[in-house]
Formats: sequence, structure tokens, C-alpha cells
Amino acid sequence: MNAQSVDLVTKGDLKDVKEKLTAKIEANAMKIEANAVKIETNRMLIEKNRALIEANAVKIEANAAKIEANGKGISSNNAALARISGQVVENRDLIRRMITREEFKAYFDEIISAIDGLAAKFTRLDEERVVTNARFSRLEADVEKNKGEIAKIKSKLAMP
Repeated sequence: MNAQSVDLVTKGDLKDVKEKLTAKIEANAMKIEANAVKIETNRMLIEKNRALIEANAVKIEANAAKIEANGKGISSNNAALARISGQVVENRDLIRRMITREEFKAYFDEIISAIDGLAAKFTRLDEERVVTNARFSRLEADVEKNKGEIAKIKSKLAMP
């Protein structure tokens, strides 16, 4: 042997090492089993979440179709709003060109005054018509009277 001293391992030392390693192996085995339970729990959660994700994907597709339909509706509404806006602008211009209440009252007063003037003229014309008719009646009476007198004169003069 050499000059160095060598400590020999005894059976007791090996037994202690074996017990320590066995305890560590058992502890690690328990940890592995606990981790296996956690892994299985996580696997079940993952499966559950996968089902939820798939259900949400279906809902998302349905919502995408609704969103697309709403987009078309919005586009249609935009066109309608554009037409309505154009009509509003046109109506605004028409309203601006309309006469105001005061202008209408002034114009209406002018019309009423003109109608009053015409009514007065028609009244005078009616009065003149009555007077003229009376005059015609007198003239016709005079004509008849003159015809009678002419006939008497003709008969006295023996004229045909």
C-alpha cells in the first residue's frame, strides 16, 4: 500500500447510504406520483379548455356572419342616409326660397285689396246693368208706344 491512508467503507456505511438513497428515491417517487396526478388534472383541464375553445370558435364564426350581415346593413343604411341627406338639403333650399309669414301676409293683403276693388267695380257694374236694363225697358216701352202711334198715323194716312 502506499503512504496515504485509505478509509475503507464498511457495511454500515453502505447501509446508511442505501437507506438515505432509498428514502430519497421514495420521496422522489411520491413527488413523481403527485406530479402525475397534477399532470392528469392539467390534461383534463386542457381537454375541457379545448372543448370550450372549440365552442367559442363556433360562436366566433356565427358572430362573424352576424357582423358581416350588420356590415351590409350599415352599408345599406349609409346609402339611405345619403339619399335622406340629399333630400334634407333640397328641402332646406326649398324652404329658404319660400316666402315668410310676413311676406305672405303682405302679399295676401295686396290680393284682398285687389279683390275688394274688383268687388266694388262689380257692384258698380251690377248697378249700371240694373240702370241700363231699366233704361232698355223704358226704351222698349217707348218703341212699342211709337210703333202704335206710327201704326195709327199710317192708318190715318192710309199707308201700308
